[in-house]
Amino acid sequence: MIAAEWWTGSWWSTERVVTLAAVGQLMILVGAAAVAGYQAWEARRLRKEQARPFVVVDFEPERPPVMNLVITNLGKTMARNVRIDADPPFQSSQDESHPESLAQLKIFADGIPALAPGKRIVLLFDLLDRRPKELPNSYWVTVRYEWDEGDPITEKLRLDLDLYNNLAAIRHYGIHDCQRRPKTDPLATGEN
Repeated sequence: MIAAEWWTGSWWSTERVVTLAAVGQLMILVGAAAVAGYQAWEARRLRKEQARPFVVVDFEPERPPVMNLVITNLGKTMARNVRIDADPPFQSSQDESHPESLAQLKIFADGIPALAPGKRIVLLFDLLDRRPKELPNSYWVTVRYEWDEGDPITEKLRLDLDLYNNLAAIRHYGIHDCQRRPKTDPLATGEN
């Protein structure tokens, strides 16, 4: 009998239509609130991710044969209590000529209390033409640090000197490479 009422139209009273419309509207509002809540959560997560510090340790070639080790905060906020551990410990051909080996430097032994956004610490790692073959060329580096807005962060990086083997170097000349030409040089006196 209900089916007959449904099809004949007697079931569709004004009260039932209004009730169905209200239930439909409620379902749409609940769905919209869920989507809005997810979007707000995702926006907050993305803002936090973009605002965090991002500490990177990497090799950076200078003029051949110089290879630097660079510690940089590429993020937008301060990194605090930065600890850097290398496995195996960093070794350089320069270790014997300095009072402390690279791995014994305070920066690795005690850490960095604070690393500001954009801050770069550049250390001479090695002179590649003097580096003995028995020294390791690959290191696993673990970087741990804290920040004001969230949980401590741990990054694991692999540094490999072999990436820089047999690469052609580009020499950049700057103002310090200029030399004064002697007066006998025609270009210096303006004569041709």
